[in-house]
Formats: sequence, structure tokens, C-alpha cells
Amino acid sequence: MNESHSDRPIGRGNPLVARLRRLSRSASDRESESAMLVEGVRLAEEALASRVRLDAAITSERLDRTPRGAALLASLFASEVPHWRAGDSLMDSLGDADTHQGVLLIAARPSHRLEAIIPAEGAALLVVTVGVQDPGNLGALVRIAEAAGACGLASIEGADPCGPKAARASAGSIFRLPVARLTGSDAAPRCLDLCRARGLS
Repeated sequence: MNESHSDRPIGRGNPLVARLRRLSRSASDRESESAMLVEGVRLAEEALASRVRLDAAITSERLDRTPRGAALLASLFASEVPHWRAGDSLMDSLGDADTHQGVLLIAARPSHRLEAIIPAEGAALLVVTVGVQDPGNLGALVRIAEAAGACGLASIEGADPCGPKAARASAGSIFRLPVARLTGSDAAPRCLDLCRARGLS
């Protein structure tokens, strides 16, 4: 196995730990770094399946204790994503979930412009959220929008759709459904004007 992709131990002083904490807690850091935190077995599986770029994987022995976790670990090694091993106490301090599942990934943040999401012509369904503050609710709406066959979702203000809780609640839909995040006082009028111009009502 290439040394750069081996399961090196990671300690609290590693700069990667500081980056993980920033991505867990700060939407502005996630946007400026074009990255997001992927937490938990299911979301990690979805990230791998979507072929999103992965910058780092941090796992603990907890992941190895179930067949599903062991399979995920094998897939991470096969993908050659740079990999570190952490103790459970460190993993507890890094993630957003109440109980970690032994895996954290740093992934490229999906980024979409609203203009690119809405078809220039033809019937389409666009889900628009305005000021949804609860990340779990926002993630659930992303999941519902994908299930409904929407062309995408426009998130105006509110929670970050790529935040840890929203991403988990999306159950992987955040990697498949185009989501545009719009901010600023003119975000809602801009969205409405574009929808009208593209024939959405």
C-alpha cells in the first residue's frame, strides 16, 4: 500500500484535526474551503458511490466492528483516499453527531449555480426554501426534493445545506441533487425572476 494512503495515527495536534473542527462548526469555512464534513457510515457510503472528491478519511476501531463498517473501510483503502486512524475519544470531539460511527471524511463541497440548475425550457420542478434554520429539516427537504424528481433545490438564507446535520439528514441526496445556496437581501427576488424567466410558476 502506498505510504501516503496508509492508516497513519492522528493526534490532537495534527493540523487536520483543526480543519475538521472548522468544517464541523463553520459554514463560512466550508464555503471558503469548498469542502464539507461527511460523518457516519451511510453518508460515507453515499459519498464514495457519488465519486465526490475526498481529501481525507479519519476512522477509528469502532468502524471495524461491524461487517458494514469493515466493508466501508476496505472501500476507502481501495479508493486510495489519504487515511488516518484516530482514537474514539478524539473522534467524539471532532464530529457533530451525538455518537460517532468511526468514520469522518473531508469531501469537496457540491457547488451549483441556480442558473445551471433550472432547464432553459421544458417542464421542471424546483424546490425553494427560504430561511430554513433547522439543518435537519433542510436536509430532509433535500432528500424529499430528490425523491420528487426535482431538478434541484434553491436554499435562500437559513442553514447551510452542506453542514454536517443537513448532510446526514439528506441521506446522501446532497451528493446527487443540485443545490444552490443563495444569500443576500436580493436572493429571493433574483430566484423568483429567474424562475419566471425560465417558465416556472
